[in-house]
Amino acid sequence: MSDSSPVIYTIGHSNHTRDRSLELMRLHRIDLLIDVSANPRSRFAPWSNRERLQRSLAQCRVDCLWSGDTLGGVPSGPESVVA
Repeated sequence: MSDSSPVIYTIGHSNHTRDRSLELMRLHRIDLLIDVSANPRSRFAPWSNRERLQRSLAQCRVDCLWSGDTLGGVPSGPESVVA
């Protein structure tokens, strides 16, 4: 891989706070986030909901592109249901 090749990271919010997640992106010089979440919302990390995340990223000068409609997946069928 040459020095001019882009570096691609995969991220998840895990149990990090919004501030910690943004700090990690800043430390790794991430300037574009492509969100592939089919349903970009969370009860456990509401700061990562689509609109809130986009606002937070804009304040940190990180571009955000939502591609969940084309790259995200929505489980279907009884095998994807955990009882």
